[in-house]
Amino acid sequence: MRPDDALFGCGPPDAPPFDGFDPERAPSGRPWRPAAVLFLLYPRAGAPTTVFTLRQASLGAHAGQISLPGGRFEPGDASLWHTALRETHEELGIPPAAVERLAALEPEYVAVSGYRVAPFIGALAEPPALRPDPREVAGVLEVPVRALLDPAIYREERRGVFVHVSPVYQCGPYEIWGATARMLKRILAHPALHRALAPASPPERPC
Repeated sequence: MRPDDALFGCGPPDAPPFDGFDPERAPSGRPWRPAAVLFLLYPRAGAPTTVFTLRQASLGAHAGQISLPGGRFEPGDASLWHTALRETHEELGIPPAAVERLAALEPEYVAVSGYRVAPFIGALAEPPALRPDPREVAGVLEVPVRALLDPAIYREERRGVFVHVSPVYQCGPYEIWGATARMLKRILAHPALHRALAPASPPERPC
């Protein structure tokens, strides 16, 4: 069994993500490689916030781009959820035990790099002390989630090799696009995120 089958099943997605899509093999001809990323929700200055990483220019595929914390599945990972937690700890110093899992989304097929990426939504009860690893992370971008939900920062553009129309989130001078933006669009629409953002209901008054 591949490491993501227990989460997502073995079937292909409902609609091909790009022309010529093969659910077993990437355009390179090699099998899809499993990976995972984490959309981390936490309070910062009284607002629900998340964090992205700016990838170091030396990292090859997707170097210099804005990404969700995460990376490829390793043989020692018990599951893709553990991959997401391990990579987030390595990149940002977030203790895995502090993260509550809220949701797992269907995978994103990244044709350029050959990864089948599992996106997760997780939450921290307290604001984290971010400690980015300079070997992998050139910088961090913390963004209030309400800002990501603002239609004014969203657009779609024709760019990319396999998926020709990409969502783009303009966060100040930073562009979030490509596979990260496609996953982000689905994450921002996910019911688990909206439940987490909803204000707590006041306790019922006794009769």
